[in-house]
Amino acid sequence: MGGAWSIPAPRQPLASALALATRQQRELRFEVAQIERALQPSGLPLVLLKGGAYALTGMQAPLGRMVSDVDILVPRERLADVETALMMAGWVHTHHGAHDQHDYRTWMHELPPLPHMRRGTVLDVHHAVVPATAKARFSTQRLLQAAQPLPGQPGVRVLAPPDMVLHSAAHLFHECDFAHGFRSVVDFDALLREFAALPGFWPQLLERAAALDLQWPLHQALRCAQALMDTPRAGRSRGRAGGLCPRHHRRQVDAAGARPAVPVRPPPAHALAPAAAPPAAQGSAPTASQGETMNHTRWWVRWAPVFLFLGAGSGSALAQLPDTVERVKPAVVLVGTYLATDTPRFRYVGTGFVVGDGLHVVTNAHVTAALGAVGADGPALVVQLRAGAGLWAMRQARVLETVPEHDLALLQIDGPPAAALKVGASEPVREGDDLAFMGFPIGGLLGFSSVTHRATVSSITTMALPSPTGQQLSERAIRSLRAGPLKVFQLDATAYPGNSGGPLFDPRSGAVLGVINMVLIKTTRESAMSQPSGISYAIPSRYVLDLMARHR
Repeated sequence: MGGAWSIPAPRQPLASALALATRQQRELRFEVAQIERALQPSGLPLVLLKGGAYALTGMQAPLGRMVSDVDILVPRERLADVETALMMAGWVHTHHGAHDQHDYRTWMHELPPLPHMRRGTVLDVHHAVVPATAKARFSTQRLLQAAQPLPGQPGVRVLAPPDMVLHSAAHLFHECDFAHGFRSVVDFDALLREFAALPGFWPQLLERAAALDLQWPLHQALRCAQALMDTPRAGRSRGRAGGLCPRHHRRQVDAAGARPAVPVRPPPAHALAPAAAPPAAQGSAPTASQGETMNHTRWWVRWAPVFLFLGAGSGSALAQLPDTVERVKPAVVLVGTYLATDTPRFRYVGTGFVVGDGLHVVTNAHVTAALGAVGADGPALVVQLRAGAGLWAMRQARVLETVPEHDLALLQIDGPPAAALKVGASEPVREGDDLAFMGFPIGGLLGFSSVTHRATVSSITTMALPSPTGQQLSERAIRSLRAGPLKVFQLDATAYPGNSGGPLFDPRSGAVLGVINMVLIKTTRESAMSQPSGISYAIPSRYVLDLMARHR
């Protein structure tokens, strides 16, 4: 055989894995401390679920398991308070569309994932342990009342051992994500081995499963764990898997296992235009091809109304957008400064739009703040209006009022009235509405060509940026806090630098329903171009109407 095989020592890979696990534990503790701090104003304790709870309790279950996010449990009736507190601390909504938002909030047991806008960590906020479509019905308050505090961290709690096992079982058999199904079985097995030595654990588990109507998922999880992991049983009587599931559930499970699945699929191409075939003789059985055509006919009869409905409504609003863009475009203007000795003489800062009598322009307060010092000795504040194809007319302007807490500014321009947009009421806007916005992204790089984006209102959410220190609280900030959080439109479209101050409008009527004011940036300002987040925000038009009413 010659020489022996040389096997490299595993010390270095194991040491690297240990260092990675240690670092993740440290990061997890830091993140949990930040979540606990964010929830303090709500008065709610922080209740951890799944991987985060396993890791911080020092259990064996998380060994070899990477924690990708943090899961917490809160009462459903306090969900709005928790969501507001977290957003004030830097967690934001993801770019789920209106359909996903509706599904999460109506049928699921958790909110859409909330990434932190600076750290990039992800938080899952649960208000139940099973989806609303599950047959099990029980109050989450029962789990929260039985939660146990972590040693040395009275503000952080985890589920009681029986509830932790039942949540693991419910997570496996009441959710549709089976990509990590085996990991869930491994977690379930590790939890049972961890808690089996606790006095009275098995009777408590069975009683709790009956009280919470979670006998069926516990029965199925035990069957899988015993088959795949050889999970020890509690005994021959009450601990057997078969004794956990009601008899009618076992019959349903056995029948479902013997029943073949019937996939739903669209008809093949030849079924769209079936060839003529001679009729079958009276009393004879249909042929295979005739039976297949009959099945396809039934498929179309069943689903045609759905397709007709979708086809009738899918483009009703956006089909009118090209005509609306032509009406809106003349009123969307460039806001910047002009100085004859500058190069270039006109410095573009942001977008605006003409309203009211044609002599007023709405833009963002942060756009006017970026203008710098304007006056007799410096550059002049100007607005560029369309004067024809590719032509612009410059008008001198002055600031009438800025409202930093709403990020709005109202300008007055010289000269004759210009084409103006109608400002509509934003209160009827709902999540899921299709809107559009217009502006001049990326400054003059595109030659000051207005760009229109379609956008869906993904969420009507709270916009609040907390002050890092108490010394930075100003009188205006205190007034804003007393007035309550500012509700803004979250859009599933990408706005770029230069879109600020542009109108968000109804694609049918062209009425302004909001003002684009910011875009979520992943890392740095430069990443807004190279790595756009796809999340933008707009100030509702009701604040524009209030501003205009003060200057009539």
